Amino acid sequence: MAEVPDLSSSETLIDEEIAQIRSQLQSLDHRHSLLRTTLLSYRILRSRLTSAQTKIPSQHHHADSLAAALRTVDAQLRLNTSKTYRACAGATCFAARDPDPAAVDSGRVLGVRIDVLPHGKGKTYVMLLHRPQPNKAPEAWRVHRHTLPPAVGLEALLARYLPFPHGVEGAREEPQKEGRVKRQDLVGLVRAIRRAVMGWRRRVDAIEALKEEVLVGDEERRGRTTGSGASCVKRVWMPDEEGREAKIEWKGGLIASLRIRSDGVVEKCTVRDANGAERTAGSRLLMGTEETSVASLGDRIRELPGCLDGKQY
Repeated sequence: MAEVPDLSSSETLIDEEIAQIRSQLQSLDHRHSLLRTTLLSYRILRSRLTSAQTKIPSQHHHADSLAAALRTVDAQLRLNTSKTYRACAGATCFAARDPDPAAVDSGRVLGVRIDVLPHGKGKTYVMLLHRPQPNKAPEAWRVHRHTLPPAVGLEALLARYLPFPHGVEGAREEPQKEGRVKRQDLVGLVRAIRRAVMGWRRRVDAIEALKEEVLVGDEERRGRTTGSGASCVKRVWMPDEEGREAKIEWKGGLIASLRIRSDGVVEKCTVRDANGAERTAGSRLLMGTEETSVASLGDRIRELPGCLDGKQY
């Protein structure tokens, strides 16, 4: 009787080969993109193309190819300039258009791009503004769409920096002091939003770094002997989406509440036991004598249960 071939193993090998080929294609595509960007970014390339274009007549069969190459190089240089501005300025504007035929102001939209680079990892937030009444209030802007996190508190910032003029459709009913008219400050709004976003990102990133630090035992992460508190942390979490507070719970029942500033530094700390009684010594240990960032509390958090064992404070 003929032996039946093992089809499952053959399918597995084929799947592995397909996955390997896809990985190689992805790597080659990335390398192609990198080399293309690098080559087109050389300014000497543009000067040589320009020089060659001036030396040949417009009817030459290479004229169209040179013109197309120059357009490609110029497009890359504009893109490089735009990315440089975005990286250095942190907030840039751009023009956009609403495709809705019934959009106000003929679909004209002002976009604000806010770039945040925490720990080298870029994150972009976008805010789109339009003019609801371009004839009655040509300089009055209102936020149309945005991708900002709720923790920024956009409504409060809009009420402060971008009040809509009274008497115009879409204005908020806000009391104003007699004889004083609030003016819109778009630049101030963008600066305030970026400060809020940066502060929120610093706090969230610091808490995430702390979580990664204390929830993984030192034996696995560093390969060295640890104390009794190396794996005693049960969880680390944020009770609110703004990231202004972090809580740490140990397996023994201790709970620490940390108040965090916008720069990721611990502003206040309270440690309580399983019965809700405050442990002052634990609070002092976590706070230390100098300003401490949340991400650097790992060693103190691991040491705290051992320091409080058998002590009543």
